[in-house]
Amino acid sequence: MSSNFRLVFKTERKRAMPVLNYFHNLSLPLILIALLSCLFYSSWAQSTDTILAQIERLASLGPEGDEALTKSIISQIEANPKGIAQLLLPKLKNPEATENQLATYVWAIGWCKDPDTTDDLIALYRKSPFSSVQYSCLRSLSQIGDHQAGQFLLSILDEKSEPEERFAILNLLAEMQFEPALSRMEEILRSDFNMYYWKGIFIFGKMGDKAVPFLLTKINDEDLNVRKQAISLLGRWLMAPEAGQPLQERFWLEKDEELQIMILGAVERTVCDLEQWKLFFEQVESRSQSQKAKKFANEALAEIDRLKTYVPEFVARKKVSKADFDREYEILFRSAGLEGDYKILAISSSPEDEPRLKKLRERILQRNSDEALYDYEKLNNIIFLNRFAAKLNK
Repeated sequence: MSSNFRLVFKTERKRAMPVLNYFHNLSLPLILIALLSCLFYSSWAQSTDTILAQIERLASLGPEGDEALTKSIISQIEANPKGIAQLLLPKLKNPEATENQLATYVWAIGWCKDPDTTDDLIALYRKSPFSSVQYSCLRSLSQIGDHQAGQFLLSILDEKSEPEERFAILNLLAEMQFEPALSRMEEILRSDFNMYYWKGIFIFGKMGDKAVPFLLTKINDEDLNVRKQAISLLGRWLMAPEAGQPLQERFWLEKDEELQIMILGAVERTVCDLEQWKLFFEQVESRSQSQKAKKFANEALAEIDRLKTYVPEFVARKKVSKADFDREYEILFRSAGLEGDYKILAISSSPEDEPRLKKLRERILQRNSDEALYDYEKLNNIIFLNRFAAKLNK
């Protein structure tokens, strides 16, 4: 318990008898209310004292941290974000706070997600000499996610020239899905696709459906890398249905054979009408001058028969249950896809769950690791089959 709280309780004990005499003249319900208020205050004081001690403990551990301790702190913050934010803000101005302490305080404030802390975080970013504290400020601002935070991150982006620093800030802007940043994200599309395709997945994958209109304007770009990135993202990763027709039109204009094949793969992922699928790939098979494209089209047409068999089998295995889906979804979402059962999620899901599955895709990418892409694709497979299942049931 802090010294301030000890002082309060010491003073209250001296006043105990006059207070009890006053209570004697009150009705019993008011006495109970007053007593419960005192108990609540004592409980709140103890709980805040506990979390502050835990935050100090986490700061003392350095970069290694402690997973169980981190989860405990986050859970307590989520139960009282506003109150804990107000407890932590004064600590940002402590001149004796170490680099690790400041970075940890800022991290915890980020989990409070309180827009009232935005000004304090911006001020600390500007004055701190520590790069770890500055980055912690930017990450916490992205978690708060309001317009002021987004505009500040954009202003810092404009101050940076080193590619990896710019990518780190764009990554934060993508996590908060700040749409005014989309035009700045074009630099990711212009990077070498073969070397940096993964950057596009993390940036635009986190932006989710909000990136689709922007990416559609880039499928006819004169820059080959831009076209590759946009088409790959719209098809394989975002699986945007609204891209199906524009991609088919782009195929007949595209001169690069490798990109033609990429477009065909994207059409497979975005068109869920088997009749439209059949018509397009028959045209490719008969009209294309590319033998590789003809071969791909022939295989896509053969896939139609497999889908006609597999999708009904998938539907037959399903046991759609909102309760089961919600339970598994909560586990997967809180763990960013590291815990939970994707098979249960698939079996219990329905086509109406697609918006939530997309949010889970975005959450999984926040792991910022290569292996997250495998779990992302598991969700894409569920979405893909659910779309065809919906068509089958009509």
